[in-house]
Amino acid sequence: MTGRRSAKGPCSKDIELGLLREVINCMSEGIETLLTSQEASRVLKIHPKVLERMAKRGEVPALKVGKFWRYRATTLDAWINSRLQSGSQPCRTATSF
Repeated sequence: MTGRRSAKGPCSKDIELGLLREVINCMSEGIETLLTSQEASRVLKIHPKVLERMAKRGEVPALKVGKFWRYRATTLDAWINSRLQSGSQPCRTATSF
């Protein structure tokens, strides 16, 4: 098989990298782009509806703009790091059976 992409479109890693590049470019201009639930859920690898429920309960930092939830990539990154450091969401390093 060759290194060609499928006819369906770009792979999801390309989309995620493009999204992160766009956020970084906008940050250099002084304004951070807000991510949609779809975009943020791709970065976090969860379903958009799960992310929106978490936002509604205040479990994840988010901003409601009209009827839509929006997320700052830098705030989500800080939220993930704080959860990892606090131990509230421990990482699994080994599986016991």
